[in-house]
Amino acid sequence: MYHMRPDGNGKERVFSEMYDSDVLWEEHNKVQRAPTDDLTCKQKKVIAALMFWSDATQLASFGTAKLWPIYMLFGNLSKYV
Repeated sequence: MYHMRPDGNGKERVFSEMYDSDVLWEEHNKVQRAPTDDLTCKQKKVIAALMFWSDATQLASFGTAKLWPIYMLFGNLSKYV
């Protein structure tokens, strides 16, 4: 995805999703070119980009008890879906 500059002097690359990144494109190409043992296999080769994060959650309105749940999101999917 590209954005044209208002002054008309070229364009800028826009990164809005993980699957737009150069690293994911390079890894996708590596996986597609990787040799396989079974030459008759017709299954698609894909990369599952997993993103993990955690954040403190207050367990009660009093005290200092907190929980740190772990979240996971597939980076291959749009964050707007």
